[in-house]
Amino acid sequence: MYLEPEKQSLYNSLLYSAEDLEILAELLYSQKLYAFNSTLQGLVAEFEEEAEFPSDSEEIRLQAEDEARQIATTFSKDLYAFLAGLEDYYDLEAEVRLWNASRSTYKNPMIALHNLIEWGAKAIVTYFLLKPHLEAYAELVPKTPVVCETCMQYVNLGRVPVKQVLEVMQSWPPHLNCIHTWKIIRSV
Repeated sequence: MYLEPEKQSLYNSLLYSAEDLEILAELLYSQKLYAFNSTLQGLVAEFEEEAEFPSDSEEIRLQAEDEARQIATTFSKDLYAFLAGLEDYYDLEAEVRLWNASRSTYKNPMIALHNLIEWGAKAIVTYFLLKPHLEAYAELVPKTPVVCETCMQYVNLGRVPVKQVLEVMQSWPPHLNCIHTWKIIRSV
């Protein structure tokens, strides 16, 4: 399916440039690094045990760059589909701005939440692999709502020793729009 010239021109002007990709990758990198470092700092404060933590910044940077490209690709596909399906319009640019604002309202928080949850879980794994002697419990929160079987399985476990769920945390979250994080409770 081809776009009408006016739509094609607008479509071409809105695609991510190399500079846009760099800016997005840097934003994603910052979100991920913040989640990782702030979670580690919280664990150090809670357990009062410092450690020499390996820097995951290169892994985070590579993932951020890859995700920026994926986001740009998804945006271009979604924009193309929107423009191709748009039949009656008065102001094409206004329609696209409204569409993009609506899309951004759910996409941006979804991406940020995923970054925070994923890299928070990776920080927990890093901490407890370096400090295997620590006794602690993990609990998946919040308890509701639960939309997938994987989340339900771990919510239903309640509090479990951290060591029991470290492997699961390495690839957490299990799906997009997952709102569940691992709460770490010091053993008493």
